[in-house]
Amino acid sequence: MENKWNEICYLIKINKTSAEDLFQSEIVNIFEKLGWSRFNKEIEEKRKIDIGSANSLKPDIIVKNHEKDLFVVELKKPTKKYIERNDSQLFSYFRQLKLNVGLLINDRIHVFYEDGNCRVPVEIMNIEFNDNAQDGLKFIELFSKQSFKLDTLINYCRNQIQSLDAVDYLTSEEYKSKIIEFIKVDACEKFPKDIIDLALKSIEIELTNTIDIMESKNSNNQFIEKIELNTNDLDYKRNEIEKVKRRIPRWLNKPNQTNSKILIKVMEQLSQKDIVSFSVIEKQCENIEKFRGNFEQMANFGAKNHGKIFERDGDNLTLWTPVKDFVKESYLAYIVKK
Repeated sequence: MENKWNEICYLIKINKTSAEDLFQSEIVNIFEKLGWSRFNKEIEEKRKIDIGSANSLKPDIIVKNHEKDLFVVELKKPTKKYIERNDSQLFSYFRQLKLNVGLLINDRIHVFYEDGNCRVPVEIMNIEFNDNAQDGLKFIELFSKQSFKLDTLINYCRNQIQSLDAVDYLTSEEYKSKIIEFIKVDACEKFPKDIIDLALKSIEIELTNTIDIMESKNSNNQFIEKIELNTNDLDYKRNEIEKVKRRIPRWLNKPNQTNSKILIKVMEQLSQKDIVSFSVIEKQCENIEKFRGNFEQMANFGAKNHGKIFERDGDNLTLWTPVKDFVKESYLAYIVKK
């Protein structure tokens, strides 16, 4: 499997600047290397899907087994940055085809999953094309025809979603409060309560999402430390966009979480216009616990922020431009399936 993944990385590398039709042909060749056959009609290109009387869709690639569609693939040239990718187009494909899994391939492989429990498709894998990519071999295992089982793929995706949800919860302020309460109860056997409270003022408890730390490494594998943040740096901006695109769908699929409540309240206003009053939003969110602190983590850059979604200028509140379209599209998907 390792050799097969290395070969895929090589083929992507040498075709990075190819014309789009040649790039698509190479991706088809890659799926044939994974065991799927055009000859046996397991790989279908540019199928026309009619929507109503006037519109239609044409997915780049549909992989199927006999007459059953298994997953759909949307392609964007590797030279197109992540910031330019079109998630909504892919989502339209696998919803029209009634599929659970869709792939977007550009400078990386993005694997998305959706089922009846997801209002918005969730990114399950984000794999860079290099020989040491952590999930490269897992991708080969899941998507090679020889080992492919749809139930196995779906179970893997569901487990990944649960794992990501658990990471979010275990690194949340809510869980941090639980840990502090546990410390107070546990330490009270040895120290008076006032001494424990005093000691806790000198202790910083930090729960870190290492997924975001790994994604915050630049191409030279140097972690961008909080004190060195350069928000104009293209790699840093890209990492921030990726963080937002990972988290927004999970928040919308868990609408009772604090970040989710804030996002939904703001998007009730911003889905139809570009600017809203922060003071109005703050008033509407007055029943959300720790609104200010969580909002700031969604409106500012930081190595350990929740993800920059909002831009605030005085009382004017807007969506951060690089993620504006993605956030609106995700919210629309949430509303449609609500």
